[in-house]
Amino acid sequence: NDFLVTIDYKERQLSLRHAPRNTPNLVEPASLPIPGQNGTTVPFRLTESGLISVETQLNDGAVLNFIFDSGASTTVVS
Repeated sequence: NDFLVTIDYKERQLSLRHAPRNTPNLVEPASLPIPGQNGTTVPFRLTESGLISVETQLNDGAVLNFIFDSGASTTVVS
């Protein structure tokens, strides 16, 4: 699935919302998702090197920290 992502550095929030079908690759700023509207918003923190770190839980497992790389061309979970 494709998602629209909003990264709010001031509020330290990351919002994900399903992208409507036929969404062009480039999205105008006025049409970006509103945090919390029909999606998920999670807090994040910045590492010492400036990377976005998101604390999350997969299924019923342990709570883990993940690095969110907004510039990656593919998704990798390790």
